Amino acid sequence: MTQHISTNQWMRFFSRKSNGSEKLFILQHVAECETCRALMDKANDFRFALDRQQKSDRLFFTDDMEYQTVAGVHPVPASIVTSGFLSVELIKAESGYLFSEDTLETSGIGNKFAMNCSEDHRKLSDDEDELSILIKGSQIIIENQNQNMHGSVHLLTELSDMQETRLTSTSQLTLPLSGPCELEIILEEG
Repeated sequence: MTQHISTNQWMRFFSRKSNGSEKLFILQHVAECETCRALMDKANDFRFALDRQQKSDRLFFTDDMEYQTVAGVHPVPASIVTSGFLSVELIKAESGYLFSEDTLETSGIGNKFAMNCSEDHRKLSDDEDELSILIKGSQIIIENQNQNMHGSVHLLTELSDMQETRLTSTSQLTLPLSGPCELEIILEEG
C-alpha cells in the first residue's frame, strides 16, 4: 500500500467534515493498511482520554499537542505550529541509493506531508504534491511547491554532517560515494 491517508483527510475525518465517499475511502484504507490503522487507533485513544478528562473537569496537560488537534479537542492555533522536520534514511544498493520507506519520520509541520514512496524507492511524494524528493543519479532533488515553506536540507552520514543547503522551490544535494546516509529537511512556515 503506497498511498497513506493525508493529514488533511485525517483532520476532516476526525472533525466529522468528511463527505460519505471520503469517509468510506478512509475506513477501507484503514482496514487494509496497518500503519494508518495504528494512527487511527492512537487518535481514538486520545479522543477517549481527552473526552474523559474534560468530563471530569480537571486540567489535562500533554506535550503531544498534535494528538489533541487530531482528536478535535483544543485545536492548536496555526501560529504555534510553525516548524518541524522530515527525515528518511537512504540505503546504498547495487543500482544506487534508495529510500528506506520504513524510516520516514516527521514532526511538527512535517506531519502535514503524507509522503508516499514509489515502487522503485527513488521518489517520495506528498499526496497534495506540495513536496517531492527524487533520487536521480548521484543527486537528491527536493521540489517544494509551498511558497510559505522554507528551511534547510542536509545529509547526515556515518562520518559527519554534509553541507546544509537552503530549502527553495528546487534544492539539490550530492549523495556520498558510499555508505548509508539520512536526508533531513528542517521546515519552517511563514
